[in-house]
Amino acid sequence: MKLKPKITLPADMDVECIELCNALNMLPGVRTTESCQGHGRHQMWIFFKVAKLRDLIPVCYFTRACHSGLSGWSVEAWTDCSMNYLCFILNGPINTTKETADKLATFVSRYARTGRTR
Repeated sequence: MKLKPKITLPADMDVECIELCNALNMLPGVRTTESCQGHGRHQMWIFFKVAKLRDLIPVCYFTRACHSGLSGWSVEAWTDCSMNYLCFILNGPINTTKETADKLATFVSRYARTGRTR
């Protein structure tokens, strides 16, 4: 199923990140800012901002293997060297496949559409 994002994603975006970024952008108060599949050299990461700290809850919820059945996912807080802003990074396992990222996207988008976790 093709998700409808609230923002326009770059045409040259890594295909492994597209559906997950679309799903994250469906969540109220969550906006992705950049992403990288990792290309076997590092973890998949998706940088995002939240309008309110509470908006972070569903992202953290579905990174837990007990809620999604997917392991190796985490969320971390991040700032740049100037400490002018705070954002978050959704980290996926090294060599995250499109299929695995899309599974996480399915959980997130279902929650965004229905408010239900299952």
